Amino acid sequence: MKLALAGAGMTGVSFYRPLRNRGVEVELFEREPGLRCGLTPCAWDDPAGYRQTVLEEFAWMEEERGVLDCLSNGRWVGLRQARVLHRNSRRMGMPVGLRDALSLLKNLS
Repeated sequence: MKLALAGAGMTGVSFYRPLRNRGVEVELFEREPGLRCGLTPCAWDDPAGYRQTVLEEFAWMEEERGVLDCLSNGRWVGLRQARVLHRNSRRMGMPVGLRDALSLLKNLS
């Protein structure tokens, strides 16, 4: 069976791999090659390569990933992680005070 998917965004790519794993010949069509972030759906067939591509593409978010790692692994969160949240909240136009950021992170952990 052959299938053509129009659009290699999150929805198109989400269908791509499960269909390929079921033996369906899938072809993705996109106006511009790759996703907006520069990732291509073909990288999804190589989980290690995909992970590395994502880490390289979003290297500027390393501090944020550290906060998420602490929360997801049940590690202690402190002032350092609160500062990351505080800085990002200002960048996004939704300022959160440092004390509130620390309180929020402690409630999440």
